[in-house]
Amino acid sequence: MNLYNKNGAMRKDENKGMTIDYNVLNLPKFIAINNPVVDNGKIYYTYSADGIKRRVKHTWPLKTVLKPDVLGTEEAVRGDEDEREKEEDDETPRGTNPIQMYTINSKTTDYVGNKIYLNGQLDKILLPNGYIKNGVYFYYVKDHISNNRVVIKDDNIVVQRVDYYMGSGLPMSGGLNPEEQNRKYGDFEFDTMHGLNWSDAHARPYISDLVRAPTFDPLGEARPWESPYSWCGNNIVNRIDPDGRYWYLQSDHKIASECKKSADDRLKYNDKNIKKLEKRIEIQSSKGKDVSSLENRLSDAKLEKGLLETFSKGIEGIGADKTTAYTFKTVGGDRGFLSSMEDGTIIINNTGDFENRVHEITHAVQYFNNEMSLLKPGGDIFTYKTTTQKYDLEVQAYQTQFILERPKQVPQGTPAVPRGYTLPGKPSSLQKINSTWVKGIRGENRNYVY
Repeated sequence: MNLYNKNGAMRKDENKGMTIDYNVLNLPKFIAINNPVVDNGKIYYTYSADGIKRRVKHTWPLKTVLKPDVLGTEEAVRGDEDEREKEEDDETPRGTNPIQMYTINSKTTDYVGNKIYLNGQLDKILLPNGYIKNGVYFYYVKDHISNNRVVIKDDNIVVQRVDYYMGSGLPMSGGLNPEEQNRKYGDFEFDTMHGLNWSDAHARPYISDLVRAPTFDPLGEARPWESPYSWCGNNIVNRIDPDGRYWYLQSDHKIASECKKSADDRLKYNDKNIKKLEKRIEIQSSKGKDVSSLENRLSDAKLEKGLLETFSKGIEGIGADKTTAYTFKTVGGDRGFLSSMEDGTIIINNTGDFENRVHEITHAVQYFNNEMSLLKPGGDIFTYKTTTQKYDLEVQAYQTQFILERPKQVPQGTPAVPRGYTLPGKPSSLQKINSTWVKGIRGENRNYVY
């Protein structure tokens, strides 16, 4: 049986003999576990004001046998009288019998940025896809929902292998060196001490053996049809919850990551290109040569840089948006569009082509940046501040698509428009893709599209 406090947080789990106290942020600050397997195990949590975990201290009693002349430490507690009688040595002089004692052992873990300290000593440094321990790099091999399945040392030796129960994320027993490192399901820290078996998902813990959380979802009001204790909408097979507050489809994450990576890779090239152009302009100018062509190319490169940065940061913003959900949907036909569900979720309808996804993601970023508004939830009509702005946003979408397009059957440097569309001409540069160019795009029926 479980008992809950007035904030809806589980304060007692009689199955584990566990009691929990919470802080003002509804995060556990103290857990006590006492059952036939665990004898008076305790866990203390310390957080900063923003709810970031800074310290965890585990304590447990350790049974020892001491003589009466070593008694007196504050941490020692007299053992059970019956146990002492069983351990008496008949030959020991009266008054000097060994006495069973308990001393409190502890393990303290401190979290300082990406550095983890164990009992005051640096244990490891966390990296985006692994960690450094004792000067050695270790790398994760993840599955489709970011579970750490294999840990590989920098010399390609496998040091840990973990299998999970599908549908819960609970690590199976066995595997290879399960205690090598404790970041498991979802790359969350998995605490097995005292039989707790909780994953730290930042905003709230996750109990993988129950497939639920002990506390409310802080953003549960956004999905009133779900239990506030549920995890990933009761479907963790293909959904990811990065922080305990908002889940998304793994397939959505994959598409967005692919598009963002393309933008980031192009940005690296663009930065080098800008430096080269600036250097060439400086050299040519010093020689008195015409640099107008180079200046036009530099202008295009700087425009490209701004578009790519907006696109990349926008994808990050969409992924971190806790008020509006975004999801991808492949549709038939020749063009994509944005629409919405009744709950306000933005659907990025696309043809499945990479270029069209880039185009429609650009519009989703524009919506995220409040450059366009949804007329009514459940529809596909968006409003703009001005008619001119509508064309400007289409220009931005085609320019971004033009930058990131992948070579196909169309000539390189030609934006990949929907099948059956007719371009008003091949643009020679980004700046040639303007509102006039967009207005000139015709559909299959020869009517203007915009």
